Amino acid sequence: MPSPLTPPPLDGIRRTSRRIALALGAFLWALPVGIAAYVAFLPEQLPYFGWVAMAGFQPRPLPLPVGLAVFAALLLCSVPALWGAWELRRLFQ
Repeated sequence: MPSPLTPPPLDGIRRTSRRIALALGAFLWALPVGIAAYVAFLPEQLPYFGWVAMAGFQPRPLPLPVGLAVFAALLLCSVPALWGAWELRRLFQ
């Protein structure tokens, strides 16, 4: 019988922590890829997004320099989410 002073096994917490860190790592990779796919495959939705709407880009056809500028603007908007996910991932590692 374990003594009352010994800590309980932490294997379950470690497994859950690793899984959360893995999910957050996947989110860190998926967010920029998802933004790129959004710009490439759904340009008709772009004029309704704040920073893009202010620039007045036409949705189709989206030339490469404009597409890169839109991608950069959307990625810049997602920096707080990326930073938060990065810090959470470090917390759960």
